[in-house]
Amino acid sequence: MTQIFRDAEEVFRVVLESVQRDHEQSTGLHTWQVRYGCELSQEGRQGAYEQVAYDGTLYPDLDLESLSWMAVERGAQVSQTGNQTVSVMAYVGKEDCIAWLRRYLDYGKEALLRTEPPVVKVTSKEDSKGPATLVCRVYGFYPKEINAYWRKDGEVWVQDTFRRVAAPNSDGTYHAVLGIKTSPKERKRFQCHVEHEALPKHLDVAWQEPVNLGLIVGAILGVMSGGPFQL
Repeated sequence: MTQIFRDAEEVFRVVLESVQRDHEQSTGLHTWQVRYGCELSQEGRQGAYEQVAYDGTLYPDLDLESLSWMAVERGAQVSQTGNQTVSVMAYVGKEDCIAWLRRYLDYGKEALLRTEPPVVKVTSKEDSKGPATLVCRVYGFYPKEINAYWRKDGEVWVQDTFRRVAAPNSDGTYHAVLGIKTSPKERKRFQCHVEHEALPKHLDVAWQEPVNLGLIVGAILGVMSGGPFQL
């Protein structure tokens, strides 16, 4: 792999000089950038991509199947030298790239394949002078990508909502918070909808009115005072 990129470095230097001549630029600092990669889906489908740019201007995309150029930005002309030698994949090859990808997946599979489902809890904060605020806390999930939003009566609801982006926990999992302002009478009409790859199905969690512990304790004491327990 090291030798491949050493060879590519020399080729890119030649390409950069050629592109500078095409643009009639003999002095100054200029950059020739190449971005490439390959993809492997869970179903086994394979793909590869490559983009190049000169001084921040994208050149046409290279179709790695046909090795032909597809227009991206008007005015980005590909030099003959660049057209013939720019492709990293011409050196690496999609098959080699996929082989490396499989190897890295195997090395890091414990972390890459790790999934932790989110725990979702909805609480309510009441303001005596204004509306109530429902807060949905989503925590303990991995990986970071998650889709969470409010629904009202089953429909997506964005009015008067706010959210914080997913942030890391000390154990490597993530947490997120979203909220919505509503009247106390309408709190039960809202659900916090959460989608995550570690969940077998999507979650819809609604606010639950707190149980009055005083009534429960009173009821238990009332039963106990009614007579001795019999085994």
